[in-house]
Amino acid sequence: MQDKILYLKKVFGKAKLQNNGIDLMVSCPNPVCESSKNKLKLNIRLDNDLYHCWVCNIKGRNLGRLIKMKRL
Repeated sequence: MQDKILYLKKVFGKAKLQNNGIDLMVSCPNPVCESSKNKLKLNIRLDNDLYHCWVCNIKGRNLGRLIKMKRL
């Protein structure tokens, strides 16, 4: 799990692991969230790869799609 956290920090930059040790908060790569680029509003569950942004409401189960969105 630690390797996954390090990889996601490398991809998304700034990240914060929540107190429960399962949720990682990062900035959302969705262009709709332009106004909140520096805010950590995208929640990634590390145990089952579910993600959800609290600003633009993007959600899914495929981290590959999310990482691809970040790299474009």
